[in-house]
Formats: sequence, C-alpha cells, structure tokens
Amino acid sequence: MALGLKDTRDRSEHNHQSDTMEELTPDQALEDSVRQAQKLAEKANRANEAKNERLANISHEMRTPLNGILGLADTLAGDSLTEVQRLRVDVIRDCGRNLLTLINDILDASKIEAGKLAIRIGDCCLGRILNSTESMLRTEAQNKGIEFEIIEGIGLPATIRTDPMRVQQCLLNLVGNAIKFTSQGHVHVTVSLDEIAEEPAIRFDVEDTGIGIPAEQQQAIFEPFTQAAGDTTGKLSGTGLGLTITRELVELVQGELTLTSEVGKGSVFSLVIPAGLDVSQQPSLNRHSLPLEPEELLPVSDTVTFSGKVLVAEDVETNQMVIQAMLGQLGLEVTLVPDGNQVVQQVREDSFDLIFMDINMPGMDGLAATRLLRKENVKVPIIALTAFAMEGDEQRCLEAGCDGHLCKPIERSKMFELVSKYLPARSDVTVDAVPSIDAKIPEPDPVGDDASSSVSEQESDTGVINWQSLIDRLRDEELIKDVLPVYLKDNEEHFKELTEALQSQDLGSVASRAHAICGAGRNLGALALTDIAHQMEIAGRKNDIEETKRLFPRFKKEIEKVLTFMSQPDWMDIAKQQAAASHQA
Repeated sequence: MALGLKDTRDRSEHNHQSDTMEELTPDQALEDSVRQAQKLAEKANRANEAKNERLANISHEMRTPLNGILGLADTLAGDSLTEVQRLRVDVIRDCGRNLLTLINDILDASKIEAGKLAIRIGDCCLGRILNSTESMLRTEAQNKGIEFEIIEGIGLPATIRTDPMRVQQCLLNLVGNAIKFTSQGHVHVTVSLDEIAEEPAIRFDVEDTGIGIPAEQQQAIFEPFTQAAGDTTGKLSGTGLGLTITRELVELVQGELTLTSEVGKGSVFSLVIPAGLDVSQQPSLNRHSLPLEPEELLPVSDTVTFSGKVLVAEDVETNQMVIQAMLGQLGLEVTLVPDGNQVVQQVREDSFDLIFMDINMPGMDGLAATRLLRKENVKVPIIALTAFAMEGDEQRCLEAGCDGHLCKPIERSKMFELVSKYLPARSDVTVDAVPSIDAKIPEPDPVGDDASSSVSEQESDTGVINWQSLIDRLRDEELIKDVLPVYLKDNEEHFKELTEALQSQDLGSVASRAHAICGAGRNLGALALTDIAHQMEIAGRKNDIEETKRLFPRFKKEIEKVLTFMSQPDWMDIAKQQAAASHQA
C-alpha cells in the first residue's frame, strides 16, 4: 500500500512539473533544465567526495597493522639470518609492500575513472617484476597443491621501459585470480616477445587449468564488482575489482589484454605491453642473477652520513625531536621552526640545502609557505610532510611547489632515500652516537602527579605503545627518554585545549589539536590513540559537532591510558616485554 501511495505521489509531482514546464517559454525551460542539471552535478560531486573520504579512512585502518608488519620485517632483515630465513623475510617485505601498493591503487579507483591516475614510465628490470610476482604467489599455489611456473621465452631483454609498479599489479591480479579459481593442475606464466603496432612488446600468457569462464560472461568479468559464474557460496571471495583495475591499467600503459577460456578446461589471460625500447640492443634476461638497485648499493647505515644544512618546519615539539634525531643520525645540521612564517624568514636570512615542510601548521601553513618561497624564486628542494596519506595530498603538495612528499610516521628508508637524492654523501664519517637534542627546544616542565600513577601489568595495557615501531624510528633508548617528557607535556596541553575547544564548539581548534596529538602519537607508536585522534580530526574538519562529542569519551580514555602508561618509571621494560610476547605469539 505504501508503495502504491508513493507511486501516485511521484506521478503527481511529475505531472505538476510537466504542467509547469509547459507554461514556460523555451528559454525559461532551458534555464530550468540547466539549473536542475547543475543541482544533480553538485549532488554527484558531494557523493564522490564522501566516497573518497571513506576510502581514505579505510586506507588508514589498513595501513596501521601493515606498517607494523613492514617495520618488523625491516628489523628482521637487519638481523643475522640464514639464507632460508632471509628469503622468507624478503617474501614478507615484498608482500607487505605490494599490499600497500594495492591499498593505494584502490584509492586511485576514482582517479582512473577521471583519467587522472599517474603513470610513471621508465627503464626497469623485467627480471625483478617476474621474481617479485613469483615470490609473492608461489606459497599460495603450493598451499593449494597447484604447479606454478614462470616460463621464459627466447630473446627476452633484461630491461624494458614501462611503469613497473602498474605492470606488476596487473600480473599479480591475473596470476592471483588464476590460482584462486584453480583447484588442481597448474598455473603457468609464459613470457615471450611480441609486437604492438609493429613495435617490440612483451607478452605474458597467464594460463590455468581452472573452472573456465562461459563465453557469455567473458566481457562482464571486466566490469566492477562482477565475478564469473555468479558464485554465491562464498567460496570465490574478492571485491570483483581486480580485473576492472587491471584492464584500465593495461590501457594506461598502452598495452592489450585478451582472454580465451573454456568451461571446465581453464583460461588464458594474455597481457601484452610495449617493450618501450629496442630489445635487440639490450642484454639478455637472466632473472636469477640481477644487479643491485641504487638503494641496495647505498644501504641505510650509521656509517653513511651527508653534508648539508636542513630546515625543518614542524609545530609539534615531539615531532620536532623525532625528525631532528633522524636527520642528526645522518650527520646533518638541523634548524627547527614551528610555522610557515618563520620558514620564510629563516630562508631569507640564511641558506639551506633542504627543507622539510609540515603541511598543517598554525598561522601560515606549509603549502602557503612553499608557494611564497617559490614566488620569491627560492630553488631549495622542499619535502612535504603530512600526517596521513589522504587521496590527492601528494598532488596538492607538488602543485604548490614541493619536490617530494613523506607521510608520517616517517620511515627511515624513505627519509634516507630523499636525503641521498638531494644531498652529497660522505661515507668516510661514522656517526658514533645520536646527536643531542638542539638547545632551541625549550626544557619541558616536569610532568604533574596526576599523570604519574602506576599501572599494573595485569591491566589491559598490551599494545598501548608499539615498542618495535618506536625503537625502529628513534634507534636509541636515551633519545626516547629525552623525548618522553616533551611528549607527555605536549599531549596534556593539546588535550586540555581540545577539551576547551569542544566545550565552546570551536571545531577548527578541535581538528588542529587532534591533528597534533595524532602526529605525535604515530611517531611514539601509540597506534590506538592515533586512530581515534585521526577520527576526531576528520569530524572537526567536517564541522560535525555530534560526531566529535560521540568520539570524545573513547578519545579521553585512550589519551589517559597512554599518558598513564608512559609515566611509569619502567614503561620501556614493560613495552619491550609486550613486544617480545606479541612476536612469540
């Protein structure tokens, strides 16, 4: 009955609109139609922005555990390992990095639709693409009892010119699907020479002995959220986005993707990409003996330091200490400033070789400061720092004039990579100890008694601080002890200011204080606090007072938990024990 009433009401409204349209002149009717179209377009844009923000939030949730996995794998890689153990750690690192890439690619889905996905074409090693694909998927095939082999044809070049990340993502999607839909037999990847428009190309034939795909469904499987065979049993899990993204990426690298399949006998997905260069002039492929990449030739080490003066713009004192320590360990002279205005002033008064620019700062923000410096013809390389990898962040930074982008918490390897790109190395100098914290940072006040209560080991503090993440970043327990009082003092002040801002419904200040707590929390390994602080920041920026009030009790609980835990005299010992127990589990 309700549906019938709705249909009647809809028809009535439609008839009324039709009657109104008939009363309008042609020009008025056109203007009315344009207005209606504009409203619909605005509604669609708002929906798209909401979708992108939701994807960014999901990305953050996935990045948090993944950062822990990658951090631990990087730590293990530096230990004394057997050859078998090292290979296993390498597989973990490859899988983690690829998963991070896939998370980013999911975020790029809207860019693909808009034709704005960045493609980076360059010379790359075909062997690395094949080896990485094999290492990431071999275990999955073995667990299913499936033969998995990469078969190399004759005359393959060692080097091709394409976007290696996108090509590898295509292969991972195709081979991963083949393994998923094959219960017995084999999955083979045959690599051979081919041509596209009479130019040399590389062909990847991904052949499986799986269930096959009916002819009438072979086009549909490339559509979003579609799976072959209409499976509803849950056995064939997945998002249904893999082949859609693969098809789009293949087109972006100027390649071709075709399918031949027969139900019950298997499928062959054929990916052909331009080689991008004269393969006859390249050395032959030998994927079992590959040259070291540049970053492998210059490892992150205490014996490698750099020459140069670095200016760091960061308003959170804890973050200042962390980044200064990381740069100091690389032998660099560091100057700290808390806002964009002081960045500009320092650059006008002194010369620097590199600038790290936090984007969210009070007063003049990092993007505005970068634009002003570029307007004044300052050529110093500028690296943007952001708390989270929100969609479009990197592009906005580049458009403002930045030369690169780092997401907090900063990974040592990425910091090293950027510094080595812009500053000269001096490998003859050894850093014996972590440099002391710069005198420009004011001495923090003692932490009050309220934050110093003891926490029993029996309480639910497991995971309050991710010790492995913290020690990987700062590398020195004495430095952590130096940073701790500043962190406690900062967070108490930020929390007090956030509470006052929430009471007065100043949501801009709520977002600003939550952002500061979030950034410092990530650097200190307080992952649960970081998560809720990020949610508070988003709610504040959206001017959503109800959501900030809803989140506040959990936020208050987490920050009190962190402050209480880290105020214990033996908190580092407890954190180490928790990390060891977690690793053993």
